[in-house]
Amino acid sequence: MLDLHNEVYSDAGQDGLMGMAIHPDLFSDVTTTVNNYVYLAYTYYDNTDTTGQPRRLRITRFEYDNATSTLIPASRFVLIEGINASNDHNSGRMKIGPDLKIYYTVGDQGHNQFANKCKLVQAQALPTQSQVNSQDWSSYQGKLLRINLDGSIPSDNPKFYPFEVPDGSVANPFSNSPFPDNADTNRPDSDKVRSHIYTYGHRNAQGIIFDSNGTLFQSEHGDRVDDEVNIIVPGKNYGWPLIVGEQDDQGYEQCIKASAPGCNTNDNECPAGSVTHKETDFTLPVDFQGPIATYGSTVSSVPQGGFLSWPTVAPSSIDIYEDNGNFPFSKNIFVPTLKKGAIYRYGVDATNTVNTDLIEFHSSIDRYRDIAISPDGNTIYAVTDSGGSTSGPSGSSFLTIQNPGAVFKFEYQVFPEPSNQVTGFTATDAGLDIVLNWTDVLGTNLADGYAIAISTTSGNFPVFIDGTQPSQDLDIADGSGLVLVNNGLETYTFDDLDENTTYYFQITAYANIGSDIDFLTTQAAPEANATTTISLEPTVIISEVVSTDVNDAYVEIFNYGSSPVDLQSEDFKLAITYDGGSNFNSVSLTGILQPGQYYTIGRAEGSSNPDLVAYSYINGNGNDAYILHTGTSQIVDIYGVVGQNGDGQAWDYNDSRAIRKITVSQASDTWIASEWIIEGITSYNETTDGMGENINFIYDNGWTPYDPSGSSYQATDATIQNGSGLISDMTLFKNVTIDSGADLALSNGGITITENLYNDGSITDLGTSIIMSGTVPQQVNGNDFNIDVFIIENETTVNLNLDITELLSIEDDLTVNSNNIITLKSDINGTAFVDEVTGIVNGLFTTERFIPAKRAFRFISSSVNSTGSIYENWQENGSTLGSFGTHITGSITGANGFDITATGSPSLFGYDNINQSWTTPQNTDVMTLVAGSPYRLFVRGDRTTDLSINTAVATNTVLRATGSLKTGAETITNLSSIAGEFNFVGNPYQAPVDLSQVLGASTNLNSNFVYFWDPTINTRGSYVTVDISNNTSNVSSGFNNYLQPNSAFFVTTLNNGSTSLTFEENNKEVNQQALNIFSVPINNSRLKIQLFESTEFAQGSRERDAVILNVNATSSNLVNSRDALKFTNIDENISIKMMVNY
Repeated sequence: MLDLHNEVYSDAGQDGLMGMAIHPDLFSDVTTTVNNYVYLAYTYYDNTDTTGQPRRLRITRFEYDNATSTLIPASRFVLIEGINASNDHNSGRMKIGPDLKIYYTVGDQGHNQFANKCKLVQAQALPTQSQVNSQDWSSYQGKLLRINLDGSIPSDNPKFYPFEVPDGSVANPFSNSPFPDNADTNRPDSDKVRSHIYTYGHRNAQGIIFDSNGTLFQSEHGDRVDDEVNIIVPGKNYGWPLIVGEQDDQGYEQCIKASAPGCNTNDNECPAGSVTHKETDFTLPVDFQGPIATYGSTVSSVPQGGFLSWPTVAPSSIDIYEDNGNFPFSKNIFVPTLKKGAIYRYGVDATNTVNTDLIEFHSSIDRYRDIAISPDGNTIYAVTDSGGSTSGPSGSSFLTIQNPGAVFKFEYQVFPEPSNQVTGFTATDAGLDIVLNWTDVLGTNLADGYAIAISTTSGNFPVFIDGTQPSQDLDIADGSGLVLVNNGLETYTFDDLDENTTYYFQITAYANIGSDIDFLTTQAAPEANATTTISLEPTVIISEVVSTDVNDAYVEIFNYGSSPVDLQSEDFKLAITYDGGSNFNSVSLTGILQPGQYYTIGRAEGSSNPDLVAYSYINGNGNDAYILHTGTSQIVDIYGVVGQNGDGQAWDYNDSRAIRKITVSQASDTWIASEWIIEGITSYNETTDGMGENINFIYDNGWTPYDPSGSSYQATDATIQNGSGLISDMTLFKNVTIDSGADLALSNGGITITENLYNDGSITDLGTSIIMSGTVPQQVNGNDFNIDVFIIENETTVNLNLDITELLSIEDDLTVNSNNIITLKSDINGTAFVDEVTGIVNGLFTTERFIPAKRAFRFISSSVNSTGSIYENWQENGSTLGSFGTHITGSITGANGFDITATGSPSLFGYDNINQSWTTPQNTDVMTLVAGSPYRLFVRGDRTTDLSINTAVATNTVLRATGSLKTGAETITNLSSIAGEFNFVGNPYQAPVDLSQVLGASTNLNSNFVYFWDPTINTRGSYVTVDISNNTSNVSSGFNNYLQPNSAFFVTTLNNGSTSLTFEENNKEVNQQALNIFSVPINNSRLKIQLFESTEFAQGSRERDAVILNVNATSSNLVNSRDALKFTNIDENISIKMMVNY
């Protein structure tokens, strides 16, 4: 296409042909003869050089000849030349921006390292007007240039005060300020100089790319740490060489090697005698711009050794995917790397804030040099270097690349909706379970899975929307639910359903997942139904068989069920077969056997006092089988084997007693040896007829006498002495003792305790519960532990620190020792709730509220009346420990408990419902948290967030508050008495609250609408109006009828007059249905108008605001309680105006 070998000068690894750009007119139409330009940048040899550094950079323009597919040599036009070039760090990325300007990156020439270690980095140097006039571009090193298409300087480029980098001379010693001061108020603006320089302070930019909004992103090499992704802002200083990444003194210290005597270093380490600067040695420049993401930023000390071992990835380019293709994610920045053989990506939101960690997209043993995404967003092309080495996945080894000079292609294809629904869909009851079966159907497009909806109402199934993956809803108590199952299972069981209830099912095929999910809606989804039945199996078992001699013998039976059993009316009989015979004699049983009651059949001899005397039938001598049966032939349970003489057999009970393990709660028509313990006895007095066994379970690296897991009808003691004792099913105990060094592991249910828990060891919770359910006051003692669910069914005192991760249920009195705390945990997976409280609660609780990373306001409240100040709670008493607390600002000095900021702007607000205005607290070091008091809090992140800059990356955090837990009714009266005015109300409980119940019982409040602040909408958040009547909102939001713990909302006064609102314990809904796709649709005509930012709309992002117009025959054209007043957002707004109302 063009031979430039006579012009391009290259004698090192990082010079030569550098950058290329195509004029947008030519890019869109290759046949054009207007603006058919290709722009090239390359290094050349300057024969006129007198500095001893003849390598220079030139940017030229050539015309493209479509007929020959070549560039016309004679058309060459030089835009700019004479820019310093080097054997290292030339950078050289070129783009033509949407403003039709050339953007070109110039590296720092590799100064202060390797072969150029004795040269000073000039990335902070800024030219004088004289230099610009004479076309002296020596200060263009470490800069991003913005150039007109003819090479001239754009008239809207930023201006800078000239700055000369300290060179150690007498006139400009190293002690001088190393940064330009472009905010110097002592210098006139007329001293500033406009040049091609757009931004400065760059080390070695490796990629620049514009997104569809015109935002310019850049990737850049760090020095040993902090590879960067930047957003380019004109006129900004990106810090190099004083700052790498953020100004955090992490892993970087500037060493001016030229300052060392003789500049003597052979290994690129800092030589003795060098001038060094920490990042925090100087005040942060006012024009400093930090990165939006870094890699290798967590290293505290300066890495040593070779570059392959440094904690960097060496980014080599950049491109952006904007959710315009088939990739299974939204807007992402792609960064190929020279080290580690990987292509990485960052997710970014609509505000260009990074919202994911660095994600490895593809990995191989290669050096990736460049990357490009096709215009349709479906294909990624990645180019590898033709030689060199990489560190590979280890990040430290020296590996020869495997695919030199190759182009990788990654193409993502769309997978359409399935071709067919399933066939043979059936529902079959199995007692309280219903089993679904179906057959997957082959087709052109296979289903990835199926959405199975369940309802107690025929035809009441959700409407699925492509691109919106519904959540699983396994709580069917409200009459509906949903599960998602994978293709290939062809069966699913809903278990433990309500008895004698008809359930209706619908199965819908879908392809893909997440935002790409595609439901098959063009074909009817198969349906089926079934009705659950009560199991009529008897709940009576043989629990003990005794034979000492003919006169001292009995059989004991037990009712393990929850209902009484009328032995006579249900025709229960006990039979015996002798000596292995097949004939048997039966005796009819009488009486009512209550749940948990024992019943004996035997001889009235000695100490025996059986419930039923049966001399002729209870005379087994140890080898005779007993059968419990109904009618003439229905065997319910059995001891022994019919037709087998028991002498010498496993079930031989001669001079013995056979005891049924208490873990058995199911009768069997065959004898199962593992269910029984047979022990010899010498006296009838050693038996326990008519009562349960007195068993102490001990775990000493194994259970004795047996594993108690699943025992539910007889409370026994358990002691864990050594090792980790596993309870694998819900189990009933009296006392549980865990010795020091031992561990109790709970899974699949947990334990119920009727007396006390002594934990001198540890408890491992695998998603279970502990239930305190005795008849006398109980205690929990010993070492701290955590549990998912803690249920108080009986008066209990907790004498340790307890963390609860899911639910605390208080049905009787609960006391927490004054030296201890119960903590209700919160993290990204959820928040612990407190269910309806019916007992008295004493002691301290700590509540947690997880807040995901985003700089935004939150409507927040406390569910405890704190014992300490706001400062001691939400501000963590001033601690800078990561992951907890937040800054609450409002002072430039730090007075009154507020965190210091330069402006002193407040970040915590209350709302005066009477005067309809936001208020700021006077302090945080005296004021305490009151349960239910609402606040508007700006959360920047945790306490490690840098308050000196507004662009600090937000972090996840957890707000903690300690005090007395709010229980019982809470009445709110400080509400406006004027119609249409807004009232700010907080949730006083540590549980979701059903606002339809709360507002339905309120006085003079509009119970139809509430207003939340959703911080996830657009840059700073937006108000969401929720219609209580149908649980819908005007904008796409997760907020609904259920007010979450630690949150607040607005509601309007209905008419002029007194108002009040009361929260009741029975308003709590800890198992609330959070998704509105399962609600029954109302019979309305409905118009929804959404307001989008144009680029976000093209990307499929959420709306900024919206209005809804509901129309039906009973509506009124007048403004009334069914019309929600508009709450004005701080950014975009859309509303409907009716007379003077919005």
